[in-house]
Amino acid sequence: MPAREIVLETPNGALHVRSYCPVDLIERMRMDEGIGVFPRYRSIVRGVDTLVKAASRPNGNVVLAYTDDLCIVGYIVISDPDPTERWGKGDVTGVLEFGVLEVSRNWRGRNVARRLMEGAFDDETYEDKVIFSTEYSWHWDLDGSGLTKREYRDRLFKLLKSFGFSLYPTNEPNILLDPANMLTVRVGAKASNEAYLRFHLKLFEAEVSWAKPLE
Repeated sequence: MPAREIVLETPNGALHVRSYCPVDLIERMRMDEGIGVFPRYRSIVRGVDTLVKAASRPNGNVVLAYTDDLCIVGYIVISDPDPTERWGKGDVTGVLEFGVLEVSRNWRGRNVARRLMEGAFDDETYEDKVIFSTEYSWHWDLDGSGLTKREYRDRLFKLLKSFGFSLYPTNEPNILLDPANMLTVRVGAKASNEAYLRFHLKLFEAEVSWAKPLE
């Protein structure tokens, strides 16, 4: 897919936001020191190497926010679902996972998360896809944000909802571990009924549920 890039002027200097970052570019980058410093959680993105692997996958899309000197201050990863988890088992044609969104503590409060979301979704790239995202409270930087768990959840869902995601019910065990956890799903306007049905049948393993979005 063709990459899209915008350049924003910020108090910290120019900020580049680019989708479908190529491997050769990512390999020359470094992570900002404010990424992955949550005291109770270690991100699945351990460094640039993890982003390189994600960008190398057939449907991988690494959206990066970075400075002129190639310092990564935020990222999104979209890719095929993990085949070892419920959402990735069986036929997953037309279904992708919005896996990770993180912004450096040093760059928060500058709408970087929204700019990353725009880089991922402000065109028709994913209009023929069903994209899901699992949101777990133990992944959230409550200490750095100063928010309560409920406040963080509400803010995160507001952002996701503004880009077409809806809240879906499920009996997936990890989601059920905390009432604050969420499964959110974005159904593209051109997504096939077959892809939606295949994903829909994964919501409840023990039963078929014709669930509709909760919000």
